[in-house]
Amino acid sequence: MNQHYRVKRYRTQLTVTQQQKLVQQAETYLNQPHDVYFEWSGNAVYCSELVWKTYKKALAIEVAPLDKLSSFDLGHPSVKALMKQRYGQHIPLNEMVIASRVRFNSEQLIDVR
Repeated sequence: MNQHYRVKRYRTQLTVTQQQKLVQQAETYLNQPHDVYFEWSGNAVYCSELVWKTYKKALAIEVAPLDKLSSFDLGHPSVKALMKQRYGQHIPLNEMVIASRVRFNSEQLIDVR
């Protein structure tokens, strides 16, 4: 299997102090459970939420726009089944989320060589 990854960073070089603030903020999420429900609460965290909240809380930077769950294409049968399994009949369509794709494509973040 051919696998690869990409590393991104904030588009502007951060100062040492800013970098330290990011690390300190990111460390507050250590040992938190993974959030399979994509809730914006502080009880658990998913990957893109961790990145977004770390930059926002440490440096007041929004690396990508947030959106409501209802703005995503939830019509595919496998997505519908997963949503029903996780939420039953009460899908939180107004929940604010940050999608991995949106974060990945953010103009705020650039590829690192």
